[in-house]
Amino acid sequence: MTKITEQNNPVSNNIDSLSIIDMLKIINQEDILVPLIIAQHLGRVEKVIDQVVSSLKNKGRLFYVG
Repeated sequence: MTKITEQNNPVSNNIDSLSIIDMLKIINQEDILVPLIIAQHLGRVEKVIDQVVSSLKNKGRLFYVG
């Protein structure tokens, strides 16, 4: 499994040398992408939620990791 969150983002490679406003613009622009990407996978999210709900109804447990 690829650790997507652990990869370098070329957009922010030099973020530490930018002005605060430019840092904020990069962060904001990247944050805008999150709901667009999630929207592409809503069917998968629904399946996971359905499985979790079913498990919890059958005395299962949910563990949050990370």
